[in-house]
Amino acid sequence: MKLKSTTPTELTDLELEFMKEINPNIKDMTSQGKYFFYLPLSSEARHLKYHECQQNVAFKVRKDGGMPLIGWTIWKSQAFIEAEYHVVWISEKGKIKDITPRKDKEKLILFVIDPMQNDDGMIRDSKRKILLDIPLVHRLDSVISEKVNLLRKYWVPYRSAINPPAEILARIDGLEIKKAQIISELNDFLTSTKREV
Repeated sequence: MKLKSTTPTELTDLELEFMKEINPNIKDMTSQGKYFFYLPLSSEARHLKYHECQQNVAFKVRKDGGMPLIGWTIWKSQAFIEAEYHVVWISEKGKIKDITPRKDKEKLILFVIDPMQNDDGMIRDSKRKILLDIPLVHRLDSVISEKVNLLRKYWVPYRSAINPPAEILARIDGLEIKKAQIISELNDFLTSTKREV
């Protein structure tokens, strides 16, 4: 079994309570369709850039009007439930589209509107809640946050690019290697645990 983040297909109290932390207007499942909703990937995504939601939506607004709708995409894995910062497009008539393709080929997202966020073009760390309370997962959480915080210091808004000195690039690369090693160890742990069951 490999660590894989995917869109939660079933909404339980876990997902609902997590989404309430992002948008306090969410009270219960009746909030679906108003403050959170599932969105399929729009066919327009094939012409746009992978993981570049801020740029893609800015381009769409310039081309077709409408505006960005800011929030978080909810993902769930064996290790975490997490919210990844995301921007979707909303038309002047209120039609909402997810126009940003993902390299993992996920075709459906669970999107939560964040009434407190403004899009400044900056990268943001995901909001994570640990589900598998073991040291490996805590280390992974720490390494991911450290890398994002380092990237933020040198991030060029709306360009999805950084401009750091060479020693910072080396630190970022080192954190990415460490992240891959932890994920590999975690995959080994998940595989051995599954065999034992």
